[in-house]
Amino acid sequence: MKVLLVMSDVYPSTAQSVRYKELFKNLVIDYDVASLSLSLPFSICDSMETFTCLQGEAKGKSRLAKLSNWLFHVSYSIAKRILLPDGLIMWLWLYKKRISSLFEKNKYDTVIICTTPFSLLSLGKWLKQRHSVKRLLVDMSDPYSFNMVLSNSLIQKRIAKVIEKKYFPYFDNIILLNDRIIQMYKTLYPSLAHQFVSIEQGIDEEFVKSIESNGYTLGSKFTFLYAGAFYVNGRNPKNLFNAFYNTDMDVILHTYSSNKKRLRPRKHPKICYHSRVEKSCLESITASANALILMDNEFGYQIPGKTLELLALKKPLLFIYSNEHSPTLDYVREAVGVVWTWNSTAGIQDGIEQIVSMNDNVVSFNSIDYTWENMRHKLSDLLRCSV
Repeated sequence: MKVLLVMSDVYPSTAQSVRYKELFKNLVIDYDVASLSLSLPFSICDSMETFTCLQGEAKGKSRLAKLSNWLFHVSYSIAKRILLPDGLIMWLWLYKKRISSLFEKNKYDTVIICTTPFSLLSLGKWLKQRHSVKRLLVDMSDPYSFNMVLSNSLIQKRIAKVIEKKYFPYFDNIILLNDRIIQMYKTLYPSLAHQFVSIEQGIDEEFVKSIESNGYTLGSKFTFLYAGAFYVNGRNPKNLFNAFYNTDMDVILHTYSSNKKRLRPRKHPKICYHSRVEKSCLESITASANALILMDNEFGYQIPGKTLELLALKKPLLFIYSNEHSPTLDYVREAVGVVWTWNSTAGIQDGIEQIVSMNDNVVSFNSIDYTWENMRHKLSDLLRCSV
């Protein structure tokens, strides 16, 4: 069976890159797999064929190629800010042109579209009608019409629902990150209920084992670690930073993230800000921390990408939340030993004190069901059963 993965540009060390490389790992063993992206080739192994819509122009060394590359990135950056549903919509004609040329040489039995950006959903109808694809799946990563990012935009929400209603019926399966998102979509589109399936953001067993084998490298201060993104609306670090500014405990918080300056802490002896690092570098950093921090989203149906992995690491874990209906709670409730705290400065300070006073208390979590190997089996079963 020939499989084509269609996606936007996927950058290393992002949650999407981790998901695609882990989830599709077995596909390149079992099937003939190729990927199509916009300008950055995406590969899981050396033997995998990779294609881009720009067909290599961006990699040219001539002055004209470099100018073309620069103009592309400038125009795309502008388009992302002004076009709905997203900037990729202006390049969909390139995707169609490239896909058609690929289908002339290869008859792909299965196409998996990977979002975000969500404008790629519109390719589903075109693929079914133009190329009669036998199996068509979409890996959504996040929900669209009730995405956390759209919470303040009624217009974008309406556009999202129009797009979902128009293009969802053409997919044989729509892959989502958790059962709460599935239930929400089933409520919105009951006639499509059979198409929605859950494949979580899995746990990297090798990463977990490497942390366990490294053990702690204790410093003079009790070290907390937060590695992940912050958002002004949805996951704001203000209370977290204030808690460390104000605490009398001999502790230090290390954060690894790529955020705008307004989401970074001010210089302070109890907080050390670092830029985001590759996951391979994060192993020793995580192993050396005394405790980890998981900050939940303030609203919506998405869960932080590292949730399951943090629960599986068996380290003291401070869970900060402010949404009593969050789907993240479904997983945290399965664990034993997590210190829960409401997202307030005082609440987080109490949580810090609790963690420090508990010494070597660790989290117990049955992670077997959520390993990437299990997620890969789910996808394999899905492909075998797809119509």
